[in-house]
Amino acid sequence: MRLSDEQLHRLDEDGCLVIPHVFSDDEIDVLRAQMPALFAEQRPENTREAGSDAVRNLLSLHRRNEAFARLVRHPRLVGPAMQILGEELYVQQVKVNPKTGRRRNLGTFSSRKAAEKHEREVQYFKRH
Repeated sequence: MRLSDEQLHRLDEDGCLVIPHVFSDDEIDVLRAQMPALFAEQRPENTREAGSDAVRNLLSLHRRNEAFARLVRHPRLVGPAMQILGEELYVQQVKVNPKTGRRRNLGTFSSRKAAEKHEREVQYFKRH
């Protein structure tokens, strides 16, 4: 797969490029089907929430799962990346951050209220 001149222009203008349907629903389903087994693994690459067995993120998926190893080598992913960068590539990280609804990432904020106040201030400056 090669990116068109228009896609390359959009990337240059917007700083990102969304390409719908690069992978089929069946191909995505293969990756999704891997998740329960990956979440169940007790290994250092599955970081857990403090004081809980809930998985915070799954790391190095391309090194421990054949479906993700194939994904990072797939021509529909690698081709455009090499076209953009013009050189050989390597995968640094394949990671999944589950959105369980149980975790609220407050970053450096002491409370949700403080995080929300900061977000309102950031949004204000983006508009003015």
